[in-house]
Amino acid sequence: MLLPTMTGCMLRLITLGRLELVRSGTDFVEPIPAQTKRLALLAYLALAPAGGVRRDRLMALFWPEAGDDEGRRALRQALYYLREIVGDGALVSRPDGAIALADGGLWCDTVAFEAALGAGRGAEAMELYGGDFLEDCVVSEASAELEQWADQVRGRLRQSAAQAAWSIADQEEHAGRSIPALDAARRAHALNVDDERGTRRLIGLLDRLGDRTGALHAYQELTDRLAREFGAEPSPESRALGEALRSPQSPVVGPALVGHEVPSPAGGRAPSPTALRWLVGVSAALTLAALGYVGVRVLRQPQERTLLEAGRMTAHDRVLVSEFRNHTRDSLLAGAITEALRADLAQSPVVKLLSAQQVQSALARMERSSAEPLSDSVVREIAVREGAKAFVTGDVASLGSRYTIAAELISAESGEILVGLRETAADSNQLLMALEKLSVEMRGRIGESLQSIRASQPLDRVTTRSLQALRLYSQSTRALHYHADRARGRALLEEAVALDTGFAAAYTRLAIEYSVIGEFGRASDMQARAFRHRDRLGNRERAFTSAIYYTSLTQYDRAVAAYQALLDIDPADVKALNNLGFIYAELRDFPRAEQYYARAVRADSSIVVVWNGLQQTLINQGKYTEARRAIDRAHIQFPGNLHLGYTEIYLAAALGDYRTAERHARVMIAGSAEDPIRRADGLRTLADLSLLRGRLHASSRYRREAMLEAEQGGYRASALLDALAGSAMNVWVRGTPEKAPTLIELLARHPLDSVPPLDRPYVEIASAYAARGLQPEVRALAADFERAGTPSGRFRRAAQHHILGVAALGEGRYALAESELRQAAETEQCVICSLPELARAYDLGGQRDSAIAVYQRYLSTPWIGRLELDGVHLVAICERLATLYEERNERQRAAELYRRVVALWRDADPELRPRVIRAERRLAALSVER
Repeated sequence: MLLPTMTGCMLRLITLGRLELVRSGTDFVEPIPAQTKRLALLAYLALAPAGGVRRDRLMALFWPEAGDDEGRRALRQALYYLREIVGDGALVSRPDGAIALADGGLWCDTVAFEAALGAGRGAEAMELYGGDFLEDCVVSEASAELEQWADQVRGRLRQSAAQAAWSIADQEEHAGRSIPALDAARRAHALNVDDERGTRRLIGLLDRLGDRTGALHAYQELTDRLAREFGAEPSPESRALGEALRSPQSPVVGPALVGHEVPSPAGGRAPSPTALRWLVGVSAALTLAALGYVGVRVLRQPQERTLLEAGRMTAHDRVLVSEFRNHTRDSLLAGAITEALRADLAQSPVVKLLSAQQVQSALARMERSSAEPLSDSVVREIAVREGAKAFVTGDVASLGSRYTIAAELISAESGEILVGLRETAADSNQLLMALEKLSVEMRGRIGESLQSIRASQPLDRVTTRSLQALRLYSQSTRALHYHADRARGRALLEEAVALDTGFAAAYTRLAIEYSVIGEFGRASDMQARAFRHRDRLGNRERAFTSAIYYTSLTQYDRAVAAYQALLDIDPADVKALNNLGFIYAELRDFPRAEQYYARAVRADSSIVVVWNGLQQTLINQGKYTEARRAIDRAHIQFPGNLHLGYTEIYLAAALGDYRTAERHARVMIAGSAEDPIRRADGLRTLADLSLLRGRLHASSRYRREAMLEAEQGGYRASALLDALAGSAMNVWVRGTPEKAPTLIELLARHPLDSVPPLDRPYVEIASAYAARGLQPEVRALAADFERAGTPSGRFRRAAQHHILGVAALGEGRYALAESELRQAAETEQCVICSLPELARAYDLGGQRDSAIAVYQRYLSTPWIGRLELDGVHLVAICERLATLYEERNERQRAAELYRRVVALWRDADPELRPRVIRAERRLAALSVER
C-alpha cells in the first residue's frame, strides 16, 4: 500500500474530481504534464494490491486492440515515462513480472481517503474527497473492462463519502452546530440522491432546524425526480413524511440524524434539547425572527403584485448594482456585500446585470473618474445611458456586533423606489445569510417564481463562505475595472483562492486575466479549477464555465451546444454570442464568426470586447472598409480606449499603412505607463515595423525593451518569444544564422521548463533549430512536445505537423516536409504562419509552380497578426517570388515585387543596401526589356 502521508516536497497523484499529477511543497504546487493514459495507468497501479499487476493484464486493459509486440512496446514506453517522472524507485518490477508501486513512493488522494476513513477520521477524508474518482477522464482506446473498474471504484468511493458525510452530520447535530450539520447532510444527500432514506434524513434535519419550507422543497424534488427518471412514486414512508410536512400540527416522522425522532420548534411545539442548546448559545437579545434565516432560504411573499405582473419591468431588463455605502469600521465590507449581491442576482432569469466593465466604459464616456465613489445621481445617469430599467443601491451599517443591510431597487427613468428592503445579522458570520434573504426577497418582488428561486444555488455556494476572500474579490473588481491595475487585481484574486480553494468565480476571473497577458498555461489551469468547482456557481455561470473549459480543450462541439442552449433561453445573451464568435474564428469560419459578433454588438454595444472581435473578424476576411467603419463607431462609443489601438494597428498593417501603425503603437506605449503588458505590445509593434523597413538596429533596441518589460513582469514565455524574434531577424533577414545568439544561450536565460507547457513556443524554437541545422535538437524538441501533452485537440496536431515539417525541411526531406507543413497550414489557428516554410519546401523540392502559389497565398491572405511575420519573411518572399516570376517570363509581376522591396527598404540599414541595389537593378533591367 502507498503511505497516506506527505512530508516535504512530494509527488501527489490526484484522482478525486480530476486526474492530475502534481509536485508540492510547503509553499508551492506545480502540475506535472503527462498523457491521460499514463496517469490512468499510474492510478490503476496505486489502487492495486501490494503484489502489483501482471504486465499482460495491464496490456489487456490499456491497449486491448494492440498486438503482443505493439502492446509490450506501448507498456514499456509508458513505464519509462512514468519512471522519468516519479523516479526509478517508485515503480517496482516483481520477479513474477508484475508491476507495483513502492510503499511511500507516491501519495495518492484515493489511498489517503480510504486510509482516513479506516482510521475514523471522517472530516479529514471529506477534505480529500474533491469529486468523483477519475471524473471526466477519458482514456482513449482502453478496454471496456477498465471503464467498468473505474465505475466500480467510483461508486464505492462515492458511497463511502456519503456515509462519512452522514456521520459528520450526526456529530455536528449532537454538538449543537446546526449549520455544519446541515452542510454535511446536504453533501451526503448530493452524493447519493437515489437513497430515499437519506432524503428522509435530510428532510428531518431541515424540519428540526425550523426550515419546513426547505423540507417541503426537498420532498418535492424527490417526488419530481422519481417521476421524471423512473416513472415511480416515493415509498409509503416518504409519502407519510410528505403528508406530515404539509400538516402544521403533526410532527415529522423521519429518520433523525442522531438516531431518534426530534420534533421541530416550528408550529408551536417545544424545541428539542439539541435545538434548545443552539438557542441558548445565541445572544438573548436576538428574536426568533433573527434566528429564522440561519441555514434557511425563505421567500417572503409580497402582498402586492410583482413588478413584472404590474408591467413596471419586463423579463431580461437590465439592472445596475452600484457599490453599497459603508457605515462600518470595516472599509472593505460594503464592496464584499456588493459583490455577493451581484452574484446572487446574476442567478435570476428575469434580470440582466450590467458588468463592471460596462459601468467603467460609461464613466469614460461621461469623462468621470472611475476611482471616485459614485453618487446615486451618477449611478442613475449610467443606468439611463446603458439602457438599464433600474438600479440597486444600499447601505451596510453596524451597531456593536450587529449588522444591518438595506437595499433599494430604483427606477432609472423616474427615480421612484420600486422595492425597499432591510435585513439584520447578529454578527459578521451571519452577514451572507442576511444578504441572501434580502436578495431572495428582491428577486421575488421583481417577479421571479418561487420555483426558480429555490432551484438556484445558496449565496455562499455561488460566492464563498470566507468573508475575507469575498473582500479580496471585491478589491480585485476595483483594481481591474476601475483602476486598470491588472497586476494588483491578479494578486488579490490569488490571495482569495488561497483562502478558499473552491472559489470558482475567482478562478474564472483569474483565467480571463492570465489569458489577457498571454499566460495561456496559467489561464488554462485556472479555467480547469473553475470547472472542477463549477457546482460553486449559479446555473448560468456554471454553463458558461463548462463551455469555456470545453473551448480550452478544443471540444468545440460541446462548447457550441452549451452556448446554443443559453441562447435558446435568451437569444440576446451577449456572452454566449461573443464566445461563439470566438470559437468560429478559431475554426477559421470567419463569416459565421462575424454573424455572432454582429449579433453581440446589436445585443449590447457597450462592451468593447465584442467590437474588437467583430473588427478583427472583418480584417481576417479582407473586409477593410467594413472594419474601418466598425472601428470608427467603436471610437465614438469608447473614446480613448486603448484596446482599440490593437485593431487600428492590425488594419493599418493589413493596408500597408505602416506610418499609421507606428503612430498607434506610440500612443499605446504613451498610455500604458502602469500596464507593462500593453507597453511591451507597443514596443514589439515598433520592433516589427522597424524590421519590416530594414532598420535592424532600431528593431533590436525595441525588442530588448519589450523583453525587459516582460522579464520584469515575470512573463517568461513573452520574454522567450522576444529573444527568439531577435534570433529570427539574424537568420531570415540578415541571412547570417551564425551571428544569432545560440538557442542554448537563450534557453539558459529563459529555461523552457520555467514556462508552463501551454505557453512554450515549441514551433518557434523548432524553426530556429532547423534554420541553424540542429536537426537532432529539433527531434528532441518534438519528443519533449509529445511528453508535455498540451495543447489538446486539433491545435496540438497542427503544432506536431509544423514541428515535424521544419525538422524534415532541415534534413532535406522535402516531400515529407511538404506533407507535414501542408497539414499544419490547413489546421493551425494562424492562417499564414506555416506558409513561408511550406513554400520553401516546394521550392527546394523543385516544385516551382506550387511554391509560387503558396508564396502568393501568403502575400494575399488577410490576417490580423501578419505584421510580426512580415517583418521576418515579407522581403525575402518578395525577392524569391520575383525571381521565380522572371524565370517564367512574367516580368510585370516580378517588377511589382521588386518595387515593393525597394519601397519597404528605402531607408534600410547600410548592411541591407546591397539587396536594395540588386532589386533596383533588376527593376531597371525589366523596364529596359519591356
